[in-house]
Amino acid sequence: MKKTFIPFLACAMAAVGLAGCGTSTPTEEAKPLAITGLTISNKEELTAEWLVGTNQRTLNFKFEGATVNPITELQRGVLKITSSDTTVIAVSGMVITALKQGDATITATYGTYSDSVKISPVKFDVAKVDESNMKTTTDFILDKCTDVTKYKEIEFPKNENASIRTAEKIKKINRVIIDVYGKYNNLKVYAGTDATGTEIKNPATGSGTGTTYTYMMNDADSAFIINPSSYNVDIYSVTVYYTAA
Repeated sequence: MKKTFIPFLACAMAAVGLAGCGTSTPTEEAKPLAITGLTISNKEELTAEWLVGTNQRTLNFKFEGATVNPITELQRGVLKITSSDTTVIAVSGMVITALKQGDATITATYGTYSDSVKISPVKFDVAKVDESNMKTTTDFILDKCTDVTKYKEIEFPKNENASIRTAEKIKKINRVIIDVYGKYNNLKVYAGTDATGTEIKNPATGSGTGTTYTYMMNDADSAFIINPSSYNVDIYSVTVYYTAA
């Protein structure tokens, strides 16, 4: 009896000892700092019109009650940023990407505090006229423009005009973008079929040999371009963002 009992006792004690040695303390979960509020601080920028396929956007935050580094807190897994529809807007850290037209709510959560913003990327059909298709395009009527074959661009002769039609392809124009040679600032664009419509202002970006004018049409039915100046305008391209009929 003793010979069978003692080995059994030894084995039992060894098992207990091994179990004790293998026990480890669980890793403590990261905890948020003691804040009193959280706000997505650039909502106006985030909700401004956002075309699918254009630049990514970055969320900014305002934390109240403590100094918080959002990048550090993301790495610690305490600050969480999610999208209600990742097929519309994808999230990577604080950077968001518009993937398709639709609605998605971006939510930031930190401890018991959270804030959200609904963002709606849009996608328009795009028609472009440049020296390669000026004479063959069916989306525009550019009967007063001529080829400048020497420099491979379009010349808008002085005191001439052109219109953008709304026939079978174009229903609502969102914007007209005109790239020109130099900062002429003398083209005018109107919502409508002639210069009696509402004039659309032309904020310019760039300078020198590459100035871009963007005319926000607010879903106009048609657009009219005129060059009222006494000298010609050299155009690289006219691009229209529109909704198809």
